[in-house]
Amino acid sequence: MLRIVAIVALLTLIAMRLGEFGSQAGAPLRCEIQGAPTLETKVANGKAYFAANGKLLAADLFTCDISWTWTPDYDVIWLTVSERAVFAIDDVRGEERGSRITALSTARGEAMWSAPVDFSASTAYLHDGILLVQGESSLAGLDSNTGRRLWKVPFEDPAFGEEFASGMVLVFSLENAYTNNEIKTVHAVDVHTGTERWRFTFEPALLSFTIPTREQIVLFDLEHFVDEGFENVSYAFDLSTGELLWRVKDREVVFLGTSDGFGYGMHMIPDGSTTLHSFDLHSGEALWTVPTGFLPHAIAITDRFVILLSYDDSSYVTKGIRTISAVDRITGRTSWSATLEETLGGVASSSGFGYFVKRGSIVAVDFSNGETEWSFRDDSLPLVPGQVTASDAGIVIANYNTGSIYVFEPSSN
Repeated sequence: MLRIVAIVALLTLIAMRLGEFGSQAGAPLRCEIQGAPTLETKVANGKAYFAANGKLLAADLFTCDISWTWTPDYDVIWLTVSERAVFAIDDVRGEERGSRITALSTARGEAMWSAPVDFSASTAYLHDGILLVQGESSLAGLDSNTGRRLWKVPFEDPAFGEEFASGMVLVFSLENAYTNNEIKTVHAVDVHTGTERWRFTFEPALLSFTIPTREQIVLFDLEHFVDEGFENVSYAFDLSTGELLWRVKDREVVFLGTSDGFGYGMHMIPDGSTTLHSFDLHSGEALWTVPTGFLPHAIAITDRFVILLSYDDSSYVTKGIRTISAVDRITGRTSWSATLEETLGGVASSSGFGYFVKRGSIVAVDFSNGETEWSFRDDSLPLVPGQVTASDAGIVIANYNTGSIYVFEPSSN
């Protein structure tokens, strides 16, 4: 659903190749966790949490020792983590039997509470101290401290909601859910009471993006059905009232994010490349537009830059040659750029650094100036394909093919 099609053109160019601008030896491989993860690895509180071989495990990121192990009655299909607890959903048992949510202490793994859910739960998210548990046509709010159900909201149509803002969860109901997932209505639901604060029904469309912001504004990017295909339309709503603030046609391919009252997005042009633009979050007015290349990926929005990973030329797609660019958020000018060769297996960012993982190697780049902070290479390590997660406690690379999790030292300013 999320289709990113573009790359950043270089305006103010300081061409540098990764690994060629004073890279330091460093970021040694701290340790390896062997546990055959079968579920997305969550990183929090200095630990990695993952399901493997019918168990849920927590591993210390500083020693790679297994801190604790928990064996559920059924396979864990979803987990989310807070500072004090890991919330796990047991394997779905069908609409008649429902599912079970268990809260485990992050410190020792003992069960703090366990509660049944009278529908087939598939996901769970924590927001404002409330655990939001969702099934195909139901949403429930549980007290994260006790497991007591506070409310439950059924939906007439299949629905999903994974974005939160200002004490609300934004839930989309679907029409023709089993054919083309047409968006029908967005519901803004209070996470504490389950009360619907507002709703808005769209013309038939497919959802591309939902972006809550630090302001009292939420953005939606939809693809409306038209005779010749699709028409991209961007919407901005007041979060507290549901008032439609502005609506802009045919500008976004995808929202990249927002910061300090500005939004950033990309738009495809006829030759298949794209442009990057900034817009005023309150009015939708475009502020600047710069040409970009092909197949971009937004890595991060820092206090100064939009950091993009992209192909300068369409022929580079098959060659695996990509450019990292830092585009000034205020002016749209490119402050620095660097070339990354070889096929990239994963990217993550944390605390102003980007971590670029290739088979057997990882490179850390300082986003403030584009310089390589450190690089590491060991061709014997199968670092990709895998999941890359960056945190202040460590850079975690989980390879689901080999069943290993590798932990690297993070960078720090």
